[in-house]
Order: sequence, then C-alpha cells, then structure tokens
Amino acid sequence: MVARGGGGGSVGTRGKMQDRMRNFMANAKQDAWKIVVVKATNRDIAPPKGKHVGTIMEGLEFGGESVANRETPAGAILYHLQKRTLEPSWVVVIKALTVLHFTMRTAVSRPYLEMLATTWRSTFRMDSFQDEQPEGYVHAKFIKSYGRYLEQWCVCFVEIEYPPIRDPETAKDKESTAEFERKFPKRFVDMKYGELLKQIPELIMVLDKMFGIDLQGPTKSSPVSNAIWPILVKDLTHFWISLGEAMTSLADAIPTMEPVLAQKALNFHRDYADLTKRASDFFDALGKVQPSWRPPSVRPISQRALDDMEDQIHSGRTGGGNGRYLEG
Repeated sequence: MVARGGGGGSVGTRGKMQDRMRNFMANAKQDAWKIVVVKATNRDIAPPKGKHVGTIMEGLEFGGESVANRETPAGAILYHLQKRTLEPSWVVVIKALTVLHFTMRTAVSRPYLEMLATTWRSTFRMDSFQDEQPEGYVHAKFIKSYGRYLEQWCVCFVEIEYPPIRDPETAKDKESTAEFERKFPKRFVDMKYGELLKQIPELIMVLDKMFGIDLQGPTKSSPVSNAIWPILVKDLTHFWISLGEAMTSLADAIPTMEPVLAQKALNFHRDYADLTKRASDFFDALGKVQPSWRPPSVRPISQRALDDMEDQIHSGRTGGGNGRYLEG
C-alpha cells in the first residue's frame, strides 16, 4: 500500500519526490503555472513562499479574463490549486487553502473570484480529507473546519458581494488600499432595513463558520499555518465590525417596521447575542497566534435588552435610539 500524508520520514521524502516528478513533467509540457503552484504548495514544513505567491498574484492580475479556460494563467492557477487540495497530505492541503484564501482576499480579478465562489466553491469541501499518517490525522479537524469557513466566505460574496472587490485602477496605490479597508463596514451604517434583513444573515453565517475553525489543535503552532493568521485576522476584523454596524442600524429601525419584520429583526439580535458569547473565546485564541492583533470590541446584548425589545414590538411602543440595545 502506498503511504499517504505529509508527515516526516519516508512519507515526506516520497511526497517531495512526487512533487519533483510533477515539476519535471510540467517542464516537459511547458506548464509554467503548474510548476509555480506546486512550488507554492510544496511539502516543506513552512508557509508558502512569498515569491511563488507573488507570481500567482501577477498571473491572476494580468492573466486574462477567461478563468474557465485552463490555457489562460488565471484558469491554470485555479485548476492546479484545486488539484492540490485533493492531495492526501496535510501540508499540501493547508498550503493550497492558504493560497486560495489569500487570492480571495487580495485578488483584483472579478472573473476569478466569481468563478471560485460559484463553480469551484466545492473546492473547499474538505470533509472527506484523510491522511493516514499520525501527523496528518491530527491536522484533519483544522483542515475541515477551515474549508467550511472558506466555503461560507464564498456564499457571502455571492449573496451580498461582501467583501467588495477593489477597483483595479487604484489597487496598486498603498494609500488607497488602507482607505479601502477602512470603508469596508460603512455600507451598513445607513443601509435601509430591507437590505439589512437580507444581508445580516450572511454575516452571521460566515462568522459562525469562522468561530468554528479549530484553533485548539496542533495546527496553530505549525509553521505551515503561519500565513493563515494575518488573513484570518483581517477577515474577522472587517466582518465583526460590519456586523456590529449592521445590528446597530437594525435596532434603530425596529420602531418603524411592521410587526412581522420587527420580529425577524429581533430573532437576528438573538442570533447576534449567541455569537457574541462565542466571540471572546475565538478572539483570545486567535490573539495567541497573532499577538500583534488588536481585536475589535465585543458589544454584547443582554437578555434584559432582548426582553425589552420584544416587549416594545408586542406592545406597539416606539423607542430605539443609536444602538441603545448594544452595550459597551
């Protein structure tokens, strides 16, 4: 039986030999993008190298619009990254997911992101991942939970186009990048409650899957995962602040809603209250692997505030105010 997995010893050596053979065959076919992807997701116990990821990003930015065509750089990159997620090696799979996550978070190619978030979304379904080697086995929980989050990230993007895609004309401007990041949550401040009722569930679901990522196992201390944490921190900061802004806007709008919609809004506040109970533990766990990160504040909703909101809806009283149901 052929041993599977990305652990040390003979298994790691065999896997590296397989990757070298893939590079040799790709060179013979002049498949340059396969070579870059295999190098970026090699079996070394280290995060993907920046130079290889940089080459991938250049291919996505300047590689044409036809992502469905494997002959284009963008199409070839997506195809080969997807194939690497099927490897029975925890190292290769974590690196492939990391690179995909990075491209999702920073890519300026709308066709690429739309293709990944729709047609290729199943790439992130890692529940069947198996690595029979002990080292691979202990990383399986992280791989599966990380994949579920990335899949929900795709759903969120498709449903509400959030996070939004940057304008390619300003993508190279470092100053505009910072400004773009700061503007991420502001769309929810003055959003009409009809849109809030559609978009808040997507934010709740993506954060629910994020909080389900396994940060208790050995993956958090493996060098292979080092590149994940800055991306995850950025995601969490924007999604959490955005949800807080959205919930404040929704609370202010409740007095103007029809009873059925007001009850729906109340149910979302209950979901948000449950999410805040999980947030602190996840923030603490993520802060341990990314010590320089300053987490956003957790603004809980007390049970008393929820009861008062429900009483307001049922009695027909007016009320509300600027976030009066959110503490802190």
